[in-house]
Amino acid sequence: MHARSTRPSLARFAVVIGTLLSITALASLAAAETITLDASYPQREGTARKATPTKGPAAPNTGTNRDDCLSTKTYYQFKFAFPTAAADWVTPSSLQLWVNLTGGSCANSSARVGDAKSCYHVATIAYSSVADHQLVRIPDVAFVAALSPTSKKDVSYDVSAVADAFDRATECTTNASMEPRTFYISLLPFNGETDVTTGGDAFEALVPMGFDIAGPSAPTSIKGGGGNGLAKIDWSASSGATATLQGYQTYVVPYDLFGDGHLDGGTISPDSATPTDASADTGDTGDAADAADAKSTTTDTTDTSTGDAAAVATDFTCVGAFPPWFAPGILPSGELAKYAGSFVGPGSTSAQVTGLDNEKSYAVGVAAIDSWGNPGVISDIRCVTPKPTRTFYDAYEEAGGRGGGGYCSYAPIGPTPLALTLGVCALGLLARRRRS
Repeated sequence: MHARSTRPSLARFAVVIGTLLSITALASLAAAETITLDASYPQREGTARKATPTKGPAAPNTGTNRDDCLSTKTYYQFKFAFPTAAADWVTPSSLQLWVNLTGGSCANSSARVGDAKSCYHVATIAYSSVADHQLVRIPDVAFVAALSPTSKKDVSYDVSAVADAFDRATECTTNASMEPRTFYISLLPFNGETDVTTGGDAFEALVPMGFDIAGPSAPTSIKGGGGNGLAKIDWSASSGATATLQGYQTYVVPYDLFGDGHLDGGTISPDSATPTDASADTGDTGDAADAADAKSTTTDTTDTSTGDAAAVATDFTCVGAFPPWFAPGILPSGELAKYAGSFVGPGSTSAQVTGLDNEKSYAVGVAAIDSWGNPGVISDIRCVTPKPTRTFYDAYEEAGGRGGGGYCSYAPIGPTPLALTLGVCALGLLARRRRS
């Protein structure tokens, strides 16, 4: 018997494979026949931040933050290609740019109209102005205004205008914290104002981008204490939006900037917001504050400073008239930047600020900052008064003693019982001699 020939089967298999490849190629060609965004777009203008390159605002240096939104010079740039050779392509009179938070299509009118709409209008663009690959520029604020965290709405940005009419202070500012949001732009071909071109839904371009215009919530349980030329600030971590927390910025503002600079609104009160009578004390901070400051100079074993006692942070409430740019619950402004103290990472709940003047009162506060560069609102504000410190050996020498020092125990400057001072120092000297 002869073996059965396999040639016809191989030939039929090759035909089947060829047919499948042809179908796949045609399907790919059909899929490509839609409005497409040029590969190198979107691009940014007026900011170092990049356009979101992939779905979702995962990278911290992408998308729109509050500074981008507030800027009149920050834009997204787009270039689109159009499937003019497609059999069912109908040349539109205009292109409309819509946005949504779901990634769904905006082609159906039910997504663009009514109370249950998911898409919001941003701009209408004459087709003739972009048909030959011309650049489209849309300001960041236009996308944020349409998808506002407080009230989404249709906007109508005029791409041909020299300047836009957005109220950036309103559109770009919210005191509520938020996580970064992915949004999608939808470019649709239109005939007239309300009708997508016949078959136009097949040509819709969807592009993912991201925005975050609000920093984290304020840290809580703020405490402050004064040491020798320094302030120590403690707090409890921010809640919410912690996945993108970058760290905490402290602020230290001279208290004489409050009110008219003479503490007329009251003095610093420990653990209370009740002002004390400024006229009742000849000092600069009041008796209650002086007593509290004396507590605040005890040794903190976490301090790494040389020769200076760190403060133990305590709850000293500031009273009086806050400056309009430094008050609890408001966003840090440019005026406050010159009073920025230490910046610490997201895992920190304490910071020291050095280089302060002793016997001068300061108001301290903290704001959390996210990885998009957005600061949150300022925390509660506490007041501290740095004070000089000295060692027991300093007191011993001042009382006429002699000998080597080196055994430091910190205390605020003030009356020290001589017998106690001499006794402690004598014990220190005796211990030294026994070891030598």
